[in-house]
Amino acid sequence: EEDVLLIDVVVEVVQGLRGEMTEMTEAVETIGQTQDSKKEMTEVVEMTEVVETIGQAQDSKKEMTEVVEKIAQKKKEVKSLLNLKRSLMKRKNLLKKMILIKKEVDFQGADKTLETSFH
Repeated sequence: EEDVLLIDVVVEVVQGLRGEMTEMTEAVETIGQTQDSKKEMTEVVEMTEVVETIGQAQDSKKEMTEVVEKIAQKKKEVKSLLNLKRSLMKRKNLLKKMILIKKEVDFQGADKTLETSFH
């Protein structure tokens, strides 16, 4: 009878230990899952940062392309204005020459008039 009681006590202790082992195993699995989840979340955050960085780089590239296009357009405008300036300077110089020639012709005509007046 003592043996039966001892066996019953041992069975109860073993069952209690089994329950505790099951609980500990579940706790360890939960900790492992939590660590895995934390690792996955860290990876997601890192991937999100990479995607944001790529997006920022693409935005910067687009802005730089726009700036380069604007610079090219301004260069064309400046070149056009310089050509216009050159053309206007040529016309101005031509007009100056024409005015000088006209003055010379008028002056020569005035000389002839003076000559005829005194003779």
